Amino acid sequence: MLTIKTHLIATMRSKPEYVIDKSADGRTSVRKIGLAPQQREGLDHEFTIVFDVDSGHMAFASKDRTSLFDGQSIKLSEDVGKQILKWLDEK
Repeated sequence: MLTIKTHLIATMRSKPEYVIDKSADGRTSVRKIGLAPQQREGLDHEFTIVFDVDSGHMAFASKDRTSLFDGQSIKLSEDVGKQILKWLDEK
């Protein structure tokens, strides 16, 4: 991935992430807290933009070196792709 001379869009596998809660009376319960990516540690460092996409197809820009989507939740669309391409063409 690091040596190719073209733009790259990559997707990563994820699995549900759970935590075990313990109540004041000592009872335990399992609670789903979201999705955890299945990747080697630090892989997101290699990318310019990292979107975390939820089950409702909303994307949160957890990393954005372009500042186009930094900290935003957006619906991915063709327009988002055009914004990214425009940023790339200006570099």
